[in-house]
Amino acid sequence: MALPWEVLKEAAPGRRPPLPGATWRINFSRVQWQLDVKDGTYVKRVNPATGTAYPEDNWVWRPQGAVNMHMPERWGYVRFAGTVDGLASPLLDPNQDGRTWVDR
Repeated sequence: MALPWEVLKEAAPGRRPPLPGATWRINFSRVQWQLDVKDGTYVKRVNPATGTAYPEDNWVWRPQGAVNMHMPERWGYVRFAGTVDGLASPLLDPNQDGRTWVDR
């Protein structure tokens, strides 16, 4: 998986790219409400029995044991590679001082 450095650097020490073999904690989350469209606007679907909105659905890449994305100690791990599997060339463009991913 490739992510642009621009979306990762705010979490990096010194805003520097990780070295090959570095490990970070990471997770991905999606929250989805049941919605209806009324007058061209999305509104949460209401349970007619209770009069309140249905609860949201939550999905995560790495289960956390709680509905709470603010528990990084329970996130999964990502290890940064220095090369693409099967290729000897580096992922980072040496002409860009290691700041830009090479397009493969």
